Amino acid sequence: MKTAVQELVDELLFIESIKENEITKSNKAILTTAAIKQAFEKEKEQIMDAYDRGYKACDLDEALEINKTMFSGERYYEQTYKPETI
Repeated sequence: MKTAVQELVDELLFIESIKENEITKSNKAILTTAAIKQAFEKEKEQIMDAYDRGYKACDLDEALEINKTMFSGERYYEQTYKPETI
């Protein structure tokens, strides 16, 4: 399984390899932006999945202690990586 960064690098290298007579610069920019957005989404999914897997691997006492503040990988991601809104 590739990481989000590995997939992004592959996609950006592919976009860069497209010859100028085959695609406009604005379409390259659109593809690049889409690739970056997709990588951020995949990274989020990978972080949430890793948290959930780690939580399930904990012993019961440790899991109960973690559960006091976190309930899922999604909640962990939101609390850890989402900027606070003012």
